[in-house]
Amino acid sequence: MNVLTTEDMIRFFYNEMSAEEALRTKEAIEQDSALRDLYQHFQATLKELDTVSLSPEKSSIDRIMRYANDKVY
Repeated sequence: MNVLTTEDMIRFFYNEMSAEEALRTKEAIEQDSALRDLYQHFQATLKELDTVSLSPEKSSIDRIMRYANDKVY
């Protein structure tokens, strides 16, 4: 693997690579300090995302519900 892109890193984290690709990616991360830093950054970011709790505004829900009630199915 010559160049590891952001998309490759995301695929690696979400186990969307073949076993061979994942092995090459892991080896590249172990050998390249810049890739290792990127890996650690992604790892920290994903941990933070797990703690985020989002909820829509009540007004948004109300608009969606009004729209849904106005539609004829």
